[in-house]
Amino acid sequence: MTKKTARRGQGGPPIPEDEVQRLQETYLGLLRLGKTEIEINAVDGMVSWDTRYRWLSDPIFSARRLEAQGQGVELALVAQDERMAKVFDMALDDAANKPLVDIVKEMGQHARWKASKLNRPVYGEKVTAELTGKNGQPIKTETSVQIYMPDNRR
Repeated sequence: MTKKTARRGQGGPPIPEDEVQRLQETYLGLLRLGKTEIEINAVDGMVSWDTRYRWLSDPIFSARRLEAQGQGVELALVAQDERMAKVFDMALDDAANKPLVDIVKEMGQHARWKASKLNRPVYGEKVTAELTGKNGQPIKTETSVQIYMPDNRR
């Protein structure tokens, strides 16, 4: 099996390994700054999303990406919190301004949603399922075996 290498653009020449490492570090740095994939796509010289997606097959890189994305979420939430504080102060000054209060609520909901999507292990919904029997006891199973014999037609 041949190792897939990073390429710039569709079918361009392979990128040298040291350049790939530099691009990966740049990519992780942008994620740490809270940049989205769309914003990263706009960076000059950045490899395509397909190449970055291929990088995720490396478990070490994938773990580093998840960590960088989590740090970016923290920064994005701080920035969102600062924007919300400004709008909230304006809403307190004019509490009768219902549209402004609704904007504050929407900004809070958006921040929670964005955090849950970008850093699912920390901010995502925690869902667990437990299967138990009656009164929390283990599930009981019964097995019954019937043997059908051709001579007694049972």
